[in-house]
Amino acid sequence: MKEQFKKRLTKKQIFSIPNILSYIRILLVPAIIVLYCVYGLYYWSAGLIVFSAITDVADGFIARKFNMVTDFGKFIDPVADKITQCAMVFCASMINWWVCFLLVCMLTREILLFLWGLMLFRKQDRVSCSCWYGKASTVIVYASMFSLFIFPFMPEKIVAILFSTCFIAVALSTILYGNYYYSIFRKLKKEKAETQN
Repeated sequence: MKEQFKKRLTKKQIFSIPNILSYIRILLVPAIIVLYCVYGLYYWSAGLIVFSAITDVADGFIARKFNMVTDFGKFIDPVADKITQCAMVFCASMINWWVCFLLVCMLTREILLFLWGLMLFRKQDRVSCSCWYGKASTVIVYASMFSLFIFPFMPEKIVAILFSTCFIAVALSTILYGNYYYSIFRKLKKEKAETQN
């Protein structure tokens, strides 16, 4: 397994332009949290999120346009997305504390996805890509949490609706991912059994 990682952690892969943009998104996270939670500069924090989203779009465009898609990029790009999402939810929970339950749900999903992805990597020597339902839940969380950054003191009923929408989206994507990985592992087990016979 060590050799599998070495093949994908070449200097060229680690320091490709798309991956550098992902690193920038990760480095922006502490600034977003400090501006929002410590200084109450909600609009500045929202501005950094917009900049982060632009680098996210740019990184995907550059990777595909200039054939810079790498296995490491498939790993680090969603990591940057998830860290940013979790930071946004954490910030929102500073004003509406019960939003932290969404953070717990998201962290649970990411731990499961990491474990499932690691199992698949060990079995097939490939990095799995995100599915449409994962991307859909990402868009819903981003849009909902960003609106809380722009309007941090929304009426509690609206916050509850946004929170519920995000919670359902994350929970559903977790279930669908679980079914996706289950079908893959079941197929691999069947192929292994047929090979042995």
